Amino acid sequence: MKIPDDVFKKWLDLRSFGDGKKIAEEKGITTMEISRAFTTQECSDSVFEKLAEFFKTKEERIKEIIS
Repeated sequence: MKIPDDVFKKWLDLRSFGDGKKIAEEKGITTMEISRAFTTQECSDSVFEKLAEFFKTKEERIKEIIS
């Protein structure tokens, strides 16, 4: 699937060094799948769901820290 532009931009804004390894370990997908998703803006539905979960959690943690 193609990752929607608005979602992709949000993930890029939230992404930081080491996230690929963390996502792979936490979500059980390979760093290659993650890298491919960020390079091509395409991934499988299951990879999309796992990336979405990771970045949603990260965004919530950031909001907690800020407030």
